[in-house]
Parts: sequence; structure tokens; C-alpha cells
Amino acid sequence: MPAITLEEVLLAADHRIHERGRELFSKGAVSKATRATDVLQARVAGNSVHPYRVAIDLGAGQLTCTCPFDHGAVCKHVYAVALAGLEASELFEKRVIKENSALENSIKALEQLDDEETWALLEALERLKPEILEEYAFNIAQRDAGW
Repeated sequence: MPAITLEEVLLAADHRIHERGRELFSKGAVSKATRATDVLQARVAGNSVHPYRVAIDLGAGQLTCTCPFDHGAVCKHVYAVALAGLEASELFEKRVIKENSALENSIKALEQLDDEETWALLEALERLKPEILEEYAFNIAQRDAGW
């Protein structure tokens, strides 16, 4: 996808999304916001038990949200983060993305795991980071239910 701007993200949203996204932004639903060059990431409180995770990659033209919205490219959560990026840039902490990060190395190591090792990893995640694993499982269940 070609590069996009935050203004183009807002313009791509349906008029109902404009209203709902602006409302989320206005009531302070955008939190844990970071920005690294052309990538904005944030959590947005919504109708779910867990805040939705939003990523806007301007350079790649990619918009992602963990909500189950499937009626267009821009959901109200993405809209709220794009609006925050334009109107409240102070919400975003600067983040440096490292080329050879520990995450990239971890992903490569994960690709080598067999089923038993993967299961052991999930058990370790449940023990060490239960809230993340619970949120991830919730999001998968929502997505699979076509919510």
C-alpha cells in the first residue's frame, strides 16, 4: 500500500465513524500512545472488556485495530488515534525502533518451536503475563465469532 497521512486516514472514514471516533477522542479513550517515525500505536477504550490496540503505519499505509469492525478500512478506534495524532501529539511518547530487535530474534526462535515447546511457551506466558494472554484470547474469540 502507498504511504498515507493522518488527514487521509480521517477522510477515508465513513461519516458515522467521524462522529464516533471524535467522541472517543474527546472523552479521553486514547491511552498508552507511542510514535516512532511514521508508526503510531495506542490503546483505545471501547465497548469491550479490554481496550483495543491500534496501529497506524503511515509509511506502509497500514491501519490495524483489534476490534471486530469489518465495514471499511477505518474504524472509530483508528479514527480516534489518527485524530489524537493531529490534535494532541503530546499524548504520544517517542519510541525508537531498533533494526535487529529482541522481538525479531524472538520471532525467528518461535518459528523453530515444535508443538510441545509452543505449548510450554503459552503456559509460561499465562504465568508471567496473564493479562496479555487473556486479552489476546478475548480478541481472537471476538474475531472468530464475527462480532
